[in-house]
Amino acid sequence: MAGLDNYVILLLVVMLVIPTLLLVEPTEAQTEQVTTFCVIFVDDIVEGQPVTVTIQMSPATPTGEGYRVWMWVTPPNPEDFSANEPWLKNLLTDSNGKATATFKVLAYSGKWYVDVSFESNSFANHTILYLAGHWQKEFTVNPVKTPTPTITAFPTPASTPTPAVPEFPITASMIAVLVVVSLLLIVGKKKLTVEHIL
Repeated sequence: MAGLDNYVILLLVVMLVIPTLLLVEPTEAQTEQVTTFCVIFVDDIVEGQPVTVTIQMSPATPTGEGYRVWMWVTPPNPEDFSANEPWLKNLLTDSNGKATATFKVLAYSGKWYVDVSFESNSFANHTILYLAGHWQKEFTVNPVKTPTPTITAFPTPASTPTPAVPEFPITASMIAVLVVVSLLLIVGKKKLTVEHIL
């Protein structure tokens, strides 16, 4: 009979436990959802230079793990884009949510875009969910400025001026010679007459 008593006791225990299990509702851990933001900074770029981008994700993660993000640049001509290095980077930000990437593509003039994408991620033992986000910034690559040539006046070496001899017409020259000869004759005759008188 002892075997029957064990079965009765087991049946009573099961009958008491089942209603208790039905009354207990499973509870899920409450997860806080956090909206994420990204600010994108692009250095001034001219043609032929690589593209350097800095991002600042916020808010900072509670555990200091940082964000795992995808970042890529798109050139003015999308046919030049490739979904791999050097156009695309998978980055981990620092504990403050900051990351800098240099895309070793030779930029050419026109409107470019940088995109940052973050997939949702749980932190603090899955109690905080940082929500996914996608951000984009347009920037312009300027053409290389060619220097405008400046004209510098160089001083010319000082030269010694040569005196200019005025040219007289032949008639004026002849008249001048006649005047000089006439004066000489007059002076010469007066001198002769003065000597004769003395």
